[in-house]
Formats: sequence, structure tokens, C-alpha cells
Amino acid sequence: SATFDMRNGVLQTDKSVYIIGSDIFMTLIEPDLDLESDEAETWDLDLVEWDSDAATVAMGNSGAAGDSSTYASFDPEPSDFRETGDSTGIFQIVIEVPSSLGGTSLDRGELIDLEYTDWSPSGAKYVGEESQDINLSIYTSNFGATIELDQKVYTWTDKVYITIVAPDHNFDSG
Repeated sequence: SATFDMRNGVLQTDKSVYIIGSDIFMTLIEPDLDLESDEAETWDLDLVEWDSDAATVAMGNSGAAGDSSTYASFDPEPSDFRETGDSTGIFQIVIEVPSSLGGTSLDRGELIDLEYTDWSPSGAKYVGEESQDINLSIYTSNFGATIELDQKVYTWTDKVYITIVAPDHNFDSG
């Protein structure tokens, strides 16, 4: 005899807060998508929906409704979820936090809900009988800027050294 079961998917990211333009390392743990035991598989990024004040879109090239600029905004690498090895059921992708989607800019501190719909959750008798939304909330960073002076009191001939710390304004990692 044999038992066939379905398992719940898990959606994870490497952090919960991201600077606009930085990379999100996204992992989908979904053994039910491992259909071939002897090869690493790929699945379209459309499996995940991006929902923020800027836009609500399926992230892959199909879900962008033909709008390739939306898909390109995420700059996915590789272009699809790729399984980490033969029969692992763990799929990964790296996407970029876009500065805008569909012409609407993302705000600093904006809530982003990522959603994967599991069409074969645990306890279902067959694929599609039930579904379960797997949600993950992340944010764009909203670090406050600080300004510091090297002294508290100056004479009119002193040099003033001003230090500005503003992580959200560092768009050039080089």
C-alpha cells in the first residue's frame, strides 16, 4: 500500500525590510510542485502576487498581462523559480524591489503583501479541491536620516564637519 498526501507551501524572504532597489531572496518551499524526482524544475514567478499601494500584480511575465515593463521592474534572476536540486521541493529566485510599478512610485515604509495560492493544501483529496493563501508581509525601508555636527560650539573660523546618515538614499552600492 502507499499513501499520497499533499503538503502546505511556505513562502519566505531573507529579510522583512528592504531598501528600494535592493534584492529580495525569495524561497518557495512547496513539495507538491516537485513533479519530477530526477531533475530540478522551474516554475513561473506568476505563482506569487505582489500587492502594495503602488500595484497589485502577478509578478511573472504572464501575469503582467502583457506588460513586460512590470515584469522587468522586478528584474528576476533567474527568470523563474528554480528548484535548488533534484526533488528538493525548494524553489528560489532573486527579485529587485522596484522603485515604481505601472507608473506609481513605491513609498518608503510601504507594506508589500506577497501571496502564493496553494492549490493542494494538506488534507485536500485532490489538486484544486481546496486552496489556501500563503501570505508574507514585507516593507520598503523607512530609515530616518540623521544629521550630526562634529562639535557643539564653533567660532567663526572653525571648520564645520557635517555627517548625514541616510541609508535610504544610498542607491549606488558601488
